[in-house]
Amino acid sequence: MNVMQKRTQANTEADMESLFQGAIIDENGREIPITREMITEACHELENSRHHYALDYSAQRDKRLS
Repeated sequence: MNVMQKRTQANTEADMESLFQGAIIDENGREIPITREMITEACHELENSRHHYALDYSAQRDKRLS
């Protein structure tokens, strides 16, 4: 491992999170930091919407086939 790799290697979860930061700019120009919780919630919402879409699609397909 070279010196640069040692400097950029995250040692803890907090170090890892500080390496990957992002923000959303709101309508007033303020930066809202993107948190792990925000990403987790968005992933859950996406999964739920996919599940509902799959159920709706299956119901429509069953109607066409019967």
